[in-house]
Amino acid sequence: MSHQHFSKVIFVVFMLGVLILNSAGWAVAAAPSLSSTATQTPTVLSTPRAEDDAEPRAWLDGAIDISQFSPKGSLVIHFNTPMDGNSSAAPVLSWPSLDGSSSWNTSRTTLTFSPANALDNSTAYTFFLDTALRAANGKTLDHPAEWQVFTRSAPEVVRVVPPAGGLDRRYGEIKITFDQEMDTGLDGGIISIEPVIPIQLKWKTSRILQIKLEEPFEFDKRYRLTLHSGLSAAKGSSLENDYVWLYQQLPVQARLESIGDDKVRIAFNYSLSRYRTGRDFSISPPLEGEWIWESDRQIVFKSPTPIPASQLYSVSYPTLVDVNGFEVAAPPVQFSGIPPINLLADKDFQKNKYNIQAYEYDGKVSYSTVEDLDAIQLEFLVPVDHASAEKAFSLTPSVPGTIQWAKGKQNRDILVYKLDQFLQRNTEYTIQLNSTLRDVQGQPVIALPFTKIVSVYDYAGDIPSFGALGHNIQIVDALGPRRLQYAPANEQAVFAAYRFDLIDFVELYPQYRSRSSMDEPEIPIPAGNRPAATWSNSSKREVGEENFIHETILPSNLGSGVYVVNMSIGETLYDQMFVVITTNTLVVKDNGRKLTAWVTDINGKAVEKAEIRVYNTQGEKVRAGQSDENGLYTVSMPEGDTAMLVSARVRERGQPDDVTIAGLNFATNAGDEGWWYSDFSSWHSDNSSLVHDDPAADLPEGRPLLAYIY
Repeated sequence: MSHQHFSKVIFVVFMLGVLILNSAGWAVAAAPSLSSTATQTPTVLSTPRAEDDAEPRAWLDGAIDISQFSPKGSLVIHFNTPMDGNSSAAPVLSWPSLDGSSSWNTSRTTLTFSPANALDNSTAYTFFLDTALRAANGKTLDHPAEWQVFTRSAPEVVRVVPPAGGLDRRYGEIKITFDQEMDTGLDGGIISIEPVIPIQLKWKTSRILQIKLEEPFEFDKRYRLTLHSGLSAAKGSSLENDYVWLYQQLPVQARLESIGDDKVRIAFNYSLSRYRTGRDFSISPPLEGEWIWESDRQIVFKSPTPIPASQLYSVSYPTLVDVNGFEVAAPPVQFSGIPPINLLADKDFQKNKYNIQAYEYDGKVSYSTVEDLDAIQLEFLVPVDHASAEKAFSLTPSVPGTIQWAKGKQNRDILVYKLDQFLQRNTEYTIQLNSTLRDVQGQPVIALPFTKIVSVYDYAGDIPSFGALGHNIQIVDALGPRRLQYAPANEQAVFAAYRFDLIDFVELYPQYRSRSSMDEPEIPIPAGNRPAATWSNSSKREVGEENFIHETILPSNLGSGVYVVNMSIGETLYDQMFVVITTNTLVVKDNGRKLTAWVTDINGKAVEKAEIRVYNTQGEKVRAGQSDENGLYTVSMPEGDTAMLVSARVRERGQPDDVTIAGLNFATNAGDEGWWYSDFSSWHSDNSSLVHDDPAADLPEGRPLLAYIY
């Protein structure tokens, strides 16, 4: 049996003896614990003069920082007297056990232990000397030394520029920023891009890795950038996991809209350099006026006279240059003046004169109606030829009906299309007059089709939904009722939960946090991600007189974690929502300069050593750390960054990660006025879901903060 194995056996037998004596009621002095650090003698950087006849004594080299030990480092131990190198084949032992090699200097006063493999990041290791080890004078160590060292945390990426997702400008480089100094040796294998494009790597600083793209991404193509694990920090720790970012170079788009009788605006989806692009836009046929940049994405043409609706104009661009200096090409656009036609609709929801509701949101007017709409009415601001108007009119999808004519204010003509059938629920109808419309003199009235889209509301509940408001996420107590509220349809919906890693969630959430209708893009589920659970239960609960809410219960075997829950009927996916199942709670205060997170379990007990991460509105991790013994983590925010969400992850061996999340700054900023609870509600700061009496005070000490939310 080797000395190393023999020492392990002695240690185990000793610990078993302690346990047996304790269980028998004997008072036993506490044995040295492997989780505590023994008292150490002063450390020095070099070995003092050895004393041949001295009592042997050992200490760590003074260059070793036991609180930030390099995972690739060696343990150097000094002795005050020459040691007998043959007295132990394995003079250094460890817990957890490590393979490695030991070597002595020529004077046998310095022992170096080099682990065979890199140590784990962020882990405690206890090293101790073999009890068989003796000095050259035959003496043994009266108190064999023991040292507990903590390996450095793994380097992490705190920012990538540009952020992952759709790119609305072209880039010649990508920069990855780490949270600590890195080993700046270059290995081309640490980065890969698929599809492959030629790149050059350069360390801009010891924390910023620059990826020079020899050619920019192609339009409308998806790229996968991978930073591979194993990249080393300057102090020895290494990247534990791959980082993956997905990019897509968006196609250049241009949208032209009339914003007045004498103005049109071109809106680009790319930010353009106004200086390098200039204002040499041209219009054909020529139209007098001037071009004015409103922003890097919008330019307005203003005419001194109203723009005629009967004339079609085309716009030619100068060379378009984006803000990064790359030339881009936009699709052509055409325009005419505002058509002299109105779709008659009610702007006041209290009135139902026309049974079509018009509502404005973000500068856009939308129309909605009900299935039993009686008629569609179009008002003409100029006299028109009735026959040409009837021929130009269309309704898609087609609904049988008849055309009648009426007179409105100022004796204006009104085309009335009387419907013979009900409209279909959950359907959009396009009302159109094409350019064949003529006035009473036979002249064209419009150069482009007049088009309005009317949506038919579903009051009967044919579309199941998690709701259109809020930020599309729900935090669920793993030990509670596990309810998800939703609006049901006539048929029972089927639910499927897909588990995501925290890093994948953070990439997805900024893009899909406002999903409010089926028309919006689906949250992508990777092909290999199978449902963690599928279920179809539903219940109705009364919450007041004749008021009910509908719920589905998450399966009890769906463990803690971050999920995307799909809601489907048949083959149709109707809605999706992010769901976080957790046994912990997270309260966050952010005043724009300092952020404090408080992690507790569901009963208010502080959770220590929870991994806290702070993400900005781009989904980039900007701060990371651990909660203290009070469950608190406080950190200053980088200048110019706004926290979007904070996560707290608790890891236990053999258990899935328990993650809870709190959201900030979606619609309002808490400032110094409020506490935001982990429910992702966007409350105004004077109507917050959780308000503290003294905004400047710290979190309450020793008890949970209780709030009633109505």
